Amino acid sequence: MTIRESAKLATEQMLEAGQSPRTAWHTHACAFLPIVRAHESQGKEMFDPEIVVAYNESVKSRYAQGLIGKSQYHKLTCGVRKLTEMHEHGKLIWKAPQMETWYGFERTWQPFRKNCFNQHIKFANIYHI
Repeated sequence: MTIRESAKLATEQMLEAGQSPRTAWHTHACAFLPIVRAHESQGKEMFDPEIVVAYNESVKSRYAQGLIGKSQYHKLTCGVRKLTEMHEHGKLIWKAPQMETWYGFERTWQPFRKNCFNQHIKFANIYHI
């Protein structure tokens, strides 16, 4: 599969996962196509890890020099990660941070609440801190 086909397949998987067409195609144009062009400028059609590493280093360098902002940096490095996943696994691997459950909040809250009660602190006072 060529790098261009990998980028298109990654975009299609983003759409199938429920991302909006605007988001998926924006990612395609702004994060995937620069990597495709980097390959094509080297005369390569297939995914080349060395080109991807060099591209990623250039993105880091541009960020360190202040030539691109944090948002652009994350967008470009995310494109590298997604296309690398497409190459290695043939699909995107979706990662999301774990959300704190109510049970997790309760485990944190209850000792705090008990400590306040033991020290005769009123909850009304806590909200004004």
